[in-house]
Amino acid sequence: MKIKANSIFGKIPRYILIAICCEISIGTIMVSTFLFRNYSLIKIGQPSPYTIVAPYSVSVVDTEETKRLQQQALANVKEVYSLDATVLPISEAKLRSYLESKGIKENTKEWKAAFNLLRQSMKRGIYPWELEDVIKSIQNRIDGMNVPENVKPVLKESLRLSLATNVLPDKDKTAELRLMVKKRVGNVTYRVVKGQVVVRKGDIIGRKEMLILRALNILPPHFPYLRVGAVFVFVLILTYVLYVYLKNEHSLLLESASTLLFISVVTLIAMVVTRFTAVLSSFFIPTAFVGMMIAVLLNKRLGVFLSIVASLAVAMMLDGDILIFSMCALGSVVGVYLSGEATQRIDLIRVGISVGIVNILVVFIGGMIPGENIVRIVSASLWAGAGGILTAVMVSSMLPHFESAFGLISNIRLLELGMPDQPLLKRLQIEAPGTYHHSLNVANLAEVAAKAVGANALLARVGAYYHDIGKLKRPTFFTENQGEGFENLMETIMPNLSILVIINHVKEGIELAKKYKLPSPIIDFIAQHHGTGVIGYFYSKAKEDLGEANVNKDDFRYPGPKPKTKETAIVMLADSVEAAVRSLENKSPAKIENMVRDIVRSKLEDGQLDESDLKFTDLQKVIKEFTRVLTSMYHSRVRYPEEGEKGA
Repeated sequence: MKIKANSIFGKIPRYILIAICCEISIGTIMVSTFLFRNYSLIKIGQPSPYTIVAPYSVSVVDTEETKRLQQQALANVKEVYSLDATVLPISEAKLRSYLESKGIKENTKEWKAAFNLLRQSMKRGIYPWELEDVIKSIQNRIDGMNVPENVKPVLKESLRLSLATNVLPDKDKTAELRLMVKKRVGNVTYRVVKGQVVVRKGDIIGRKEMLILRALNILPPHFPYLRVGAVFVFVLILTYVLYVYLKNEHSLLLESASTLLFISVVTLIAMVVTRFTAVLSSFFIPTAFVGMMIAVLLNKRLGVFLSIVASLAVAMMLDGDILIFSMCALGSVVGVYLSGEATQRIDLIRVGISVGIVNILVVFIGGMIPGENIVRIVSASLWAGAGGILTAVMVSSMLPHFESAFGLISNIRLLELGMPDQPLLKRLQIEAPGTYHHSLNVANLAEVAAKAVGANALLARVGAYYHDIGKLKRPTFFTENQGEGFENLMETIMPNLSILVIINHVKEGIELAKKYKLPSPIIDFIAQHHGTGVIGYFYSKAKEDLGEANVNKDDFRYPGPKPKTKETAIVMLADSVEAAVRSLENKSPAKIENMVRDIVRSKLEDGQLDESDLKFTDLQKVIKEFTRVLTSMYHSRVRYPEEGEKGA
């Protein structure tokens, strides 16, 4: 869908739109790791399918366990008994009534003996289970008393009827004791702090873990609003940090929507794959994919930075595990530096193996330091190693698709395109040998100059190989393909047709490149190697024939565009310099340097280098390298005397 220029979106820079889309996409993927987890799989007595970290601190009381411990403590609490003072007067009244009914007078020896026995027993206290024993004991004492034998049965019966239990259960004191015991047991409370692992993947889930998970509102149907918000804020911070880095270190990338989109897509793919592979193991993740792909198709410095950013995002997505971050970051950095030197696709597999080895070492050592279970450490290490292999497979399989989709090119592809057996280069050798030789010279010049200014030397060399392939359409119309005594065909046709042939070699080169499916960065060399420069010979001739006032200079310009990169600008300069120096009769070092300086100055004054990001200091280096290489190519050779000459 096209965005209208006057719409609100049309006023927003493209990189901001891409950043917004990237923020939403990456944030959604990160949130999905905990938002759409199948928490119904979490059951007591079953292994946890995930490692779950507390998003915030919480305390939860285990009421069931508290109740069990309290009941266990209360089971050992005996009932409290207290002496009931109201029982003795009642027993005395019963004893008095019985003795009087049997004719025993008050204050007699028998009367006093009965009351003494009653009071002694009941003041000491009689528990319910002691009553029968107390009665028997008193009756035995009565048998030994010095009273008439006929009175003893009366005393025994009177005490049996009047004695009563006076140490009774005290409900209030028992309740107080039970309450004190319950307080002493206290509540069983579980507390977790933010960032603490509640349960690790594979651990058996108990009641304790379930209570904590419910208290954290992790289990359905609760929606983790705070976590979702925190994730999007975190991704926003990462996006801003990336923007600041690109603005200061790679400002040109902010102007390239396709490159920014490429970075976003690479990151999204890594996050999506991680989202699903992490289900098998939190360590089976291809985070190095981001850094390796950036290093292969853009540059290593950016690859390292994005590796750290991606590692942070993945670590946060997987519950903020520092060991996962360490593995991702270190493995990615190794992958970036090794893949940046890859020259064959098989090298990427070797890089993946190296990343896997680093992952294994980091996870194994990181697990041993806190004393994790050795079986778990070995398992995690093997998964981490497999993650490195997965990364290599992803990079090697997706690399060609990224190259074609985003107009990027890797050193691996460049080396393949630079092989002499490439179809277009073979055609150039056979059908336009002069142009082929010229292209080789331009490639040599461009490579050393690009290296001197920190540009991509390999890209400059390969781009130079193909910059003039448009001449294959009419090779003999160009002087470098015309042998000695060969008639210059340009002189046999009308000037306007000559100009058309020359200008069309750019257009025809682009068409040929597309037919042979050359990547966009190589096509840029074909389109930009003349920029919007003037075809000097025919412009000068037209001025001579028609007069300067009757000639429009713009009619003699190439269609462009002007060089957009350092590499295409260097090839433009090398192309002009090589042809000009070759035409010099006197190729002394001074003449060569003057010619080089004049050509560079003319291109600069004509504005052909305005869009290339070549600085003035870069141009001085380019001039120096061009002069050095051309002087070496056309140096004077010592003449050795032939056989038969004097001194031979």
